[in-house]
Amino acid sequence: MLKIKIRPVTKWPGNENQNPKYSTFRATYKDTLKLLEYELGKLDYVDSSLIIEMWVRPQDVFVDGSSLKADAKIQKPGIILQLVRRTNRRPDPERPGWDLFVPQQLSYPCDAFNSWKDNLRAIALSLEALRKVERYGVFKYDEIVNRLALPSAEGKLSTRDAAAAFMATHSGVGMKEILVSDTARSLGEMNKILGG
Repeated sequence: MLKIKIRPVTKWPGNENQNPKYSTFRATYKDTLKLLEYELGKLDYVDSSLIIEMWVRPQDVFVDGSSLKADAKIQKPGIILQLVRRTNRRPDPERPGWDLFVPQQLSYPCDAFNSWKDNLRAIALSLEALRKVERYGVFKYDEIVNRLALPSAEGKLSTRDAAAAFMATHSGVGMKEILVSDTARSLGEMNKILGG
């Protein structure tokens, strides 16, 4: 099951779509989440890194970011799906059962449709289509994802796991050890350590 955090849009990349249209999608939100979970698994994403930025006020989202409040007012349908994926993944020779990887922060905006759920579906279908392009051997999936994804709007690592993964890759200390250490209690502290 996807663990999605919701937060207000901090910065929209590029120009906003002034004329979103009705979609022809006939899928439920549950089906969209199922497809998205499958495609994110193929991307090798970090579970706790998934964020949907929406055009809502901060008070429309529960403090923990788990969901929108019942009376939330969505101002615009555009969303930005953000995640961290594992790249250059390889076994850690010093710790059996552990992996080393380089975290990559990705951001996929969509405001083509007049419903945020349809925009999320469009992102999931786009990820599926990108993955299917590789089957003919002309393109490599990683290359396509890297070229088409936008970097995070903030330029910082957005989750504890992403920051810990980054630190583990560059320090030689295991990710799990970093996460349980006293010096890595919050993402804010990790961003300070990383110079963010």
